[in-house]
Amino acid sequence: MKAFLSKLRQFFSDLFGGKFADKLLRGVERAVPYVRKAYEVCNLIATLAPNRTLKELLDAANELGVPVLLYGTPEEGMRQIAFQALKKAFPNAPDSAINLAIEMAVGALKGEKEGVQGQ
Repeated sequence: MKAFLSKLRQFFSDLFGGKFADKLLRGVERAVPYVRKAYEVCNLIATLAPNRTLKELLDAANELGVPVLLYGTPEEGMRQIAFQALKKAFPNAPDSAINLAIEMAVGALKGEKEGVQGQ
């Protein structure tokens, strides 16, 4: 993990410069402990709700054992379910770290999907 973070620090530094790169890296470091679980949760939600219907979203929330307050778009509902599941798993984690972990997980899942479609 240290090697990865070192490469990420160098990437941010090349892109944005020293002090701002350090700030970005500190944000990423806060999310790192939650990313693997976020990936698992987001993948499960995507699997359980392929059509993003209300029933699928409610079933996903039930499977994860979290309350659900669906509002907005189905994607916002999926995000809320993921957030609740991660807060259940990591009750003391900062909300901002959980949110970034979800963003990173969703980005990875979308990247995988695009990679499969692009082959």
